[in-house]
Amino acid sequence: MYRVSFYFPLTGDYTDLYVFCVQGGYLRRLVTGVTPNDPTLDRTPNDLNIAGDFDPTRKECVAACEYMTRLEQTPQSVLIGYLSRMHRQGFIRVIGPLIDDPNVRVPTFSFVPTTGGISVASVVAAAHSAKIAIRSGNMYGVRLLEDLKIDPQQGVVRVSLVHYNTEEEVEALITALNDVLLG
Repeated sequence: MYRVSFYFPLTGDYTDLYVFCVQGGYLRRLVTGVTPNDPTLDRTPNDLNIAGDFDPTRKECVAACEYMTRLEQTPQSVLIGYLSRMHRQGFIRVIGPLIDDPNVRVPTFSFVPTTGGISVASVVAAAHSAKIAIRSGNMYGVRLLEDLKIDPQQGVVRVSLVHYNTEEEVEALITALNDVLLG
C-alpha cells in the first residue's frame, strides 16, 4: 500500500525495494538503524550509499529483512484484524489465512466484497480517492480464482503492505474501505 499525492500503478511486489537495495545501499541503511520514513532517504541513490559500495553482505541482507519484517508487524496486525472482522460479518471474503504471523504469511492481502452492488473496482476506486494505491485484478492467477469460484475478470482487491507503511496509513485505508463497504 502506498500513500501518494496522485495515483500511479505499482507492481505490488518488492521491485522498488530491489532497486533501493542494489542501487542505493538501502539495506545497509536499515541495518545501521535509519528508519524507512526518514526524510533524508529522499536523496539520490549515490547519497544513500553510506558504505562506499553497492554490495551489501548476506548478513546485512538478512538483518535488514528481519528488521523490515518487524516494521511490517504492527500495520499487518491492524489490517488483518480489520479484514478478519469484515470477513466474519460477511462484508468481504478474504483469500488466505486470517492471521498476522510473519512465519505464515507476508503482508499482502486479497479479498472480494460479498455484499450486493459493491465491486472490486469500487473498493479500489475508494482507496484511490483517499490517495492510497492498492490494486485489483486476477494477479495472473486465473485458474486459482476459477477454482475459488471468483470471476477472474473482476479479480480481487489486493493490498500490499511494506516495511515503511505506518499504522496511520492503514487506518486511512480502513476508513476508505469502510466508506465503500459499509456505505
